[in-house]
Amino acid sequence: YGLEWELLEREQHAKTQVFVKDLNHFYKDQKSLYEVDSSYEGFDFIDPHNEENSIVTLMRKGKDEDEFIICVLNFTPVVYYDYKVGVPYLGVYEEVFNSDDEKYWGSNQTMKNDELFAIDSKWHNKPYHIKIKVPPLGATFIKLKQIKKQEVLEEDQKLKSIDLISKLGE
Repeated sequence: YGLEWELLEREQHAKTQVFVKDLNHFYKDQKSLYEVDSSYEGFDFIDPHNEENSIVTLMRKGKDEDEFIICVLNFTPVVYYDYKVGVPYLGVYEEVFNSDDEKYWGSNQTMKNDELFAIDSKWHNKPYHIKIKVPPLGATFIKLKQIKKQEVLEEDQKLKSIDLISKLGE
């Protein structure tokens, strides 16, 4: 008895090995997955109640306020497009890991190289939200790439105010 190394000659086994290796590196590289591991402060359910679609959305938090990762878990074989997820900051988000990647024997329902722009509208008790593609029978991990700066937010508010005033004057 021993490890059956010849199984790695089969594509699905070789890709599963790559998945486990990448997942271990991913865990090690993401402080938010382990820094506050033994406290409730390191965890936040964003949406644990979507039993209709069998999707659970949660956030793991690190010690720094902007160090967090959002995980969306889909327990069905259905792909969901434009799925709303509440996020804490207005800015740009990106997918940093997806278990459905073809290199892991998945169907490749990923958002590689996509920038996910937060929308200034509340969702899931968060001040903003993003729209994502949720992979079937998989997990996607999303991180904040860039926070929208306060000066830009203030300029947006001024433009909205000017637009409103011009509409009222018509």
